[in-house]
Amino acid sequence: DKADPEPKEENPTHEILRYLCEKNGISGAGLGRLLEVDRTLATRILRGERTLTVSHIQKICKRFKLFAERFFDR
Repeated sequence: DKADPEPKEENPTHEILRYLCEKNGISGAGLGRLLEVDRTLATRILRGERTLTVSHIQKICKRFKLFAERFFDR
């Protein structure tokens, strides 16, 4: 069982977010609670079907101790 490599800088935002959730045991429902959205929207964000808002990025950065720049210029 190989460990998932950490996403590269050029990876789409949803792949970075999916990696963070998997490594921290956060489900789609858990992401929804973190972002204060319903589970369906959180799942669509994880699939790359919806984009993150500035508010979502702020919550993710606070939770995972990241810089917001990681989510821009993609």
